[in-house]
Amino acid sequence: MNSYHIFTLSKKCCEIRDSERRHFAVKEYLKANELRIQADELEIIEIQKHQEAINIKVEKEEEKLRKHQAKQIKSLTKRIQRDRDEQLIHRQTHSRILI
Repeated sequence: MNSYHIFTLSKKCCEIRDSERRHFAVKEYLKANELRIQADELEIIEIQKHQEAINIKVEKEEEKLRKHQAKQIKSLTKRIQRDRDEQLIHRQTHSRILI
């Protein structure tokens, strides 16, 4: 799994930014400013959506790891208990032999 999250802006946002640059180049500053504001708002929304997606993915991975860890702990606890029971049986049989 790739540990980096690549964020790219939507085609619509890129087109708005490109249009903004063209209007600015031909000195249509009011239209360029409108487009800049529109692109900024769209970019903020896209960044928030991307961040939410990352957060959801992280939460799922955390839950998956917690379940795996709980399973390992349960297995280890069972193994320890089994070994303790075996030791008790050996002690009891060994003590009976000695008596």
